[in-house]
Formats: sequence, C-alpha cells, structure tokens
Amino acid sequence: MHFNFAVIGNGLLGSAILDEISKDHSSVVGYGANYGTAGRYFSSHEDDSRLVRTYHDDHYWEDLAIRNLQEIRALEKEVEMKVFYDLPVYYNRKDNQDALLYASLQPIDEQHSARVRPLFNAEDIEGGFLDPKRYIKAMNRRSIRRSINIYPTAVTSVTQDREVYQLIPLTGQSASTDIVIDTRGAFSEEAFKQGKITIVGKVLIYTTAPLDVEEGSFCFIDSSPKQNVFQNAYGFFQYQKLENTAISKFGFTELHYEELASIDKLIWWFQGGYTEYSYLQEALLYIEEFMGGSHKLLSVKPCALSLTSNGKPFVERKGNYITITGGNGNLAKCSQAFAQEALHLVGL
Repeated sequence: MHFNFAVIGNGLLGSAILDEISKDHSSVVGYGANYGTAGRYFSSHEDDSRLVRTYHDDHYWEDLAIRNLQEIRALEKEVEMKVFYDLPVYYNRKDNQDALLYASLQPIDEQHSARVRPLFNAEDIEGGFLDPKRYIKAMNRRSIRRSINIYPTAVTSVTQDREVYQLIPLTGQSASTDIVIDTRGAFSEEAFKQGKITIVGKVLIYTTAPLDVEEGSFCFIDSSPKQNVFQNAYGFFQYQKLENTAISKFGFTELHYEELASIDKLIWWFQGGYTEYSYLQEALLYIEEFMGGSHKLLSVKPCALSLTSNGKPFVERKGNYITITGGNGNLAKCSQAFAQEALHLVGL
C-alpha cells in the first residue's frame, strides 16, 4: 500500500507524532517494534513511570512541559484512559532565590513531613508522573479512532526510488510513502553516523520497604547529592503500593556518563551490560541514606537516553526524510507539545 506519511518508531515521540499528524491527514501509517523484538530492538519506555514537572531550569523544556500537561489531561478525557498521576515533586535547588517566581513552585514549610523538610526547599505542585506505556497506548488509541494503521514491527530498511520511499518491515508487507518521519531515537542510525546524538547507558534502581502511610508518595530531584559522581538524583518515593509494602524507584544523572558508542553497544547494555554500571555502589549508598536503611533492593533495570550538544532534540529534514531524536532525558513529559513544534519546524 502507498501512504502520504509513514512514522517509524512507536515510542512516546513516535506515537505523539502519529497522533498529531493524523489530526489533519488520513493517509498515514505507523511502525513500531515491540520491546526486545528479535533480541535487538529495545526501548527504555519498558518502564512504568516518568517524572512530570512543570518547573524546569531550562525555559525551553519548561514551556513544553506546561503545554504538554494540558495536552495529557485532554487526551485522558477523550480516550477515557488514565495516563498522569498527580504527586508533589520536591526539589533541592542549589540556588533557590528565584524559586517563588514560578507559579507552580511553593516553599517547603512546617506542613511538610520530617523526612521532606531537611532534604528539599521547594515543591512543584503541578507535577507527578506518567505511565509511558499507557501514554503510548492512549495516543495510539486516538490515532486508530481516526482509521490510522499501526503495525507492531520494526522497519529494517528504507530505500528511495525517485520521490517515493519503500519501507521494509521485519514482519508483514512492505509499504511505500511520500514522507518518512523517523523517530527511532537511539536506533536512528542516520543521527548516530552524523554524530548528532550521544547514547548514554543508565540504570533505574527499585526498592521495597514497609509502607509509611503518614509519609505518603512523592517524586523528587536532589541537585546536591553527597556522592560527588552524580550531578543529581531523582526518584519516586512509595509510588506503588502492595498491601503493607511500597515500591520506590531511583535514578541518577552522572557527571561522567556511560557512553554507548554504537548500536551494538546499546544492545549489549540492555542484554546485560548494565550490570557493569560504574556507579552502582555510589547509587546504593545514596539510596541507603535516603531510605534510612528500612528498604530492600528489589531490582536494577537498564535504560538509555540520547543526548544532543545543545540540549534540545535533533530535528532534520533531507528531502522528504525527516529524522527526530535526542530527548535529553526530558522529552517524555513533553511528547505531544514537542511533536507539534517539530512538525512545524519541518513545514508540516
């Protein structure tokens, strides 16, 4: 079959692009590999929570996050699916002088818990977390309601014959298209070859502990961790509950990150290389101090993100082949708002 548009990749960005472009166009097709297809294709969205915050030190991301939260709430209402979960987001800001200039920020005061007060100095009251897989499913549901076809398979090659692109999927029939929008992120070989993105291997650490009902649930960003190998630590405290226990999740931004210099290296990371994460002991020490020793280690899971030199996503159009990648660890909470901006940048 022939389509006017083909979106390759069905992660958060790909599903947002598909959702946005299907508002005005009907001849659209989407392709996205399932997690771990053929032992090669992996997604760091095989996760249950991504931090959402409307305050950000970088106003570019802050503006996108504020607009995107409105988009999420509208999406939830339209497709009748819960995606976003409101929780306080606490900050330990190195420079707190401008904190109260932001409408969503409030100071930490005596009403906050004994755990929170010594650690943090500001609260984002317009934050929480989203479930990325449910978010993808919700956006896809809206696209499908517009009669858009989405195939759960990877695209193994794209060839061009004059003005038409031919897409060869791992399974199923091939398709042709006038315009390709490639959102495969870390698997964008074109961006990799050009040196436009750097892939960073990371881990997420999950713990379990007795449920502290009085403490409640919250997210946080600690900009002053004692462990000097980290720029910041972030987490989701008691974000999942099971009877009398609660699960918390922790992640870290390293000062010197683990670069994955090839797609094969990225595959290696997800297939076990993450067990060689250089800062695991420092991460576990941070968690020990944060939790006060009341926890048990539940699991360590791999993830990855793509970085760009200017901290903003890479968007490029060559003819009718469009490449979009480089979330810089911030794109999840901005997917729909950024999709609108990206399509505008490439003239669609």
